[in-house]
Formats: sequence, C-alpha cells, structure tokens
Amino acid sequence: GVVTEYSAERDRWEVMISLEKVVSLRPRNLRRSKPPPGAMQPGCPGQKQKAEGSLASLLGMGKAKEETRSESQQASSTSQWQSVWSRSAGQVQVARTPASAMSDEQLSYLESFQSDAEKVELKRLKRESKIRRELVMQGITDEDMVREVIRQREEERQQTILFRGKAGNRRVKLLGVVVSGFEVQGALLVLPWC
Repeated sequence: GVVTEYSAERDRWEVMISLEKVVSLRPRNLRRSKPPPGAMQPGCPGQKQKAEGSLASLLGMGKAKEETRSESQQASSTSQWQSVWSRSAGQVQVARTPASAMSDEQLSYLESFQSDAEKVELKRLKRESKIRRELVMQGITDEDMVREVIRQREEERQQTILFRGKAGNRRVKLLGVVVSGFEVQGALLVLPWC
C-alpha cells in the first residue's frame, strides 16, 4: 500500500491499500518494500528512452542540425536582448522570400477593398448620427430605443437595397407634398429623385 498521512494523536500511519480500503497501522508494523519493476520513484523523474515511434522522436526527426554560430552572432545575442520573433524573422527574410508574399496587383486590390470597406463604414456612421439627431430633436434620448431605431432603419435600408437594387434618397409624394425619407407607409407613392 501507499502511506498517506500520519496521525500524531493516535500515533498511527494511514496506508491506502486500494481506492476503497484505507488501514491505520502502528509505526513498528510498517516496513519498507521494494517498488515493483517499472514503477517511478517519488521525486525522481522517469529516465525512459524515447521510443522509436513516439511523438517526441517523430517531432525531433524534422529538426535541422544546429549550425555553429559565428563569434559576432554570439556577441550580439549576449550584448543586446532580442525577441525570438525578431531573431527568427530576420533569418527567414535573409534565407528566402516567403511564398505568401503578395504581388503589386494583389496589394492594390487589397488596398481598394479596404478603402471601400472604410467608405461603407463612414456612410453607416453618418446615417447613424443623422438618425440620432432626428431622435434627439423629437425628444427621444433613451439609448436602447435609439439603438433599436437604428437597427430597424438599417434593416429597412437592406430591404430597399434588395428590392430596388440600390439605396439612396427617394422622394415620397403624398397628396402633392414631397417628403424625403426611406419609410413608406400606407398608400405612399415612392418616386426616384428627379
């Protein structure tokens, strides 16, 4: 069994024989036994050799052999601290250009895509601020209500884009009065801006 703890008040050692069975023994009844073969010693890490097909040996197979460092590299590494990222990135760039480098055409496409995304975001922010101003002028200042109105207007705008192909200001004519806006309710006639 395994000695688990000593009870000083009873002068006995508790020994766990199995998961369910724990016995209490006097110190004179305890004797040291030899560990079974293959058992690890407490406090001593196992000194197992790497198995042929173990993960550690397989990972070690791909390691490149250590190149000897020149004295200048050793001196620079000891005199000035550098992060692992900067040290390894510098070596990779010297060795070869990465295959994932973008061409000029790809970079220009990416930049135009990013600028278009920024324009869309700016337009969305302008629409949001316009809605906020309208609601404040009407006396609505509750932030939850403002967010809900903004969400509803964006959904309406998306539906307008889906049905008509583009979003923009439309003129709504009701009994001879021209009103600008997106909301169309009742028997309103929506006409494109002329």
